[in-house]
Amino acid sequence: MREWVVIHKIEALYGEGRGMSIKGISRNTVRKYLRMEGAEVAEMLDNPPRRKVVDDCEEYIWHLFEEYPGLSAVKVRDRLPKK
Repeated sequence: MREWVVIHKIEALYGEGRGMSIKGISRNTVRKYLRMEGAEVAEMLDNPPRRKVVDDCEEYIWHLFEEYPGLSAVKVRDRLPKK
């Protein structure tokens, strides 16, 4: 939810034409959000494009849980390929 506060603050300061700076926010971030439509920002915040560490091993993890039902998360992590 913090992202919405920042986005609204950016839009308010820009829209009012005060030319004020917002400390602690990258210029590129400000430009990116000012170029985006409101719906586009909402979609991005609702569905962030993140990859999880286990994305590449998901099938293998499910196999481990099926094969060894009592396997702990630590043991699963130990069996994952090292990157």
